Amino acid sequence: TKIQKKRKRVDEVLAKIKSCVPYLKPHNGGITVSGGEPMLQGKFLSELFKKVKELGITTCVDTAGITPKENWDMVLPYTDFVLYCPKAFTPQGYHKITKTPKSNFTLSQEFANQVAQRNIKMWLRFVLVPGYTDNEEEIDKLIEFCTAHKHHLAQVELLPYHTLGVSKYQELGITYPLKDVEPPSKELTGHVVARLKEAGIDVLLSQ
Repeated sequence: TKIQKKRKRVDEVLAKIKSCVPYLKPHNGGITVSGGEPMLQGKFLSELFKKVKELGITTCVDTAGITPKENWDMVLPYTDFVLYCPKAFTPQGYHKITKTPKSNFTLSQEFANQVAQRNIKMWLRFVLVPGYTDNEEEIDKLIEFCTAHKHHLAQVELLPYHTLGVSKYQELGITYPLKDVEPPSKELTGHVVARLKEAGIDVLLSQ
């Protein structure tokens, strides 16, 4: 399987967006840019978001927050919503699941604080992975985060881990890093949902 790569200029992407504006604008709609990690392309994203806002529609970036800090100042002034996808809520949990330095955990948390300081609406997506993000300390820290960010937290979404991506890895000849991990049980998922609700956090459970 070949991965298709196409480079696009801002004006090319914007032309496609403009065709959707008559539908999006009356419904307070907008665009969401995801990846990969779109915040790594700070200059491109900043220019695109600025022009999109001039069209009168909203902007959203889907990010884990692991990006150069200078990109925050480029992109966030033109961002209406952040779809924040941290991998874990403890340094050790973050390192275990990402195999990257714990300093990335700190960077991700600093990014979330920047979003809060700028009062940008955040949609938090948390993946429940058995053996990685399902322990009580992780859930405690998740609750602490939600409580600290409640003034700009629009939604908390809990995503039980699934194995739908395994076949894609196989097609590409890449070893799947979580090949021995099974999806969480209904009991485990229900326990985490209950803990969030007990803490006064409205949670959306994705199936």
